Amino acid sequence: MDTNKLNERRFSIEPTSGIWSRRIQKVLQRTEKPKYPFGLPELDQKTHGITKGKVTIVAGRASEAKTSFALQSAFNAADAGGTVIYITLEDDAEQIVERLFCNLRGVDNQEMIKGRVPKHVLEDPAIEETFTRVKFATCENYGHNFREIQEIIETIEPKPDLVFLDYVQLIEQLPRESEYEALSHFSQN
Repeated sequence: MDTNKLNERRFSIEPTSGIWSRRIQKVLQRTEKPKYPFGLPELDQKTHGITKGKVTIVAGRASEAKTSFALQSAFNAADAGGTVIYITLEDDAEQIVERLFCNLRGVDNQEMIKGRVPKHVLEDPAIEETFTRVKFATCENYGHNFREIQEIIETIEPKPDLVFLDYVQLIEQLPRESEYEALSHFSQN
């Protein structure tokens, strides 16, 4: 057996009683409401919201509102007190914030696109207060590989509780690597 490889591996063996004692403390801290809600009551009831430290992939066909769902979920988690970084490889930061504004204010996106939203609606102090209070940051066009995402996480202060990456189809692919393999490697990192 190659002892060098064994020494490189990190593992721990622990009796169940020690694990359970630690777990009890976490269970006692739980509440009825999820710490990081998706913002959809039925989904939050079934999943208890977004789990910090776990990879969740939202998949679907083109134009099935994946970005809308991810963006609103990210903002709901931030509004609930989490620190969230939203990395977008598809839209720019201004488009993301415009979409958030429309959701929060109940403005039809098409009216916004056509310039039909009055200035007094755009300058709503409640929206400004929400955007100031919520710990939600957007990073555009960076995060095509795990190193870049790691750099973002190490740079931003405060450190994010959750990281959302929009548009995994644009992650870096190695030569002769399928999209599936690239996504698998990326998710494993």
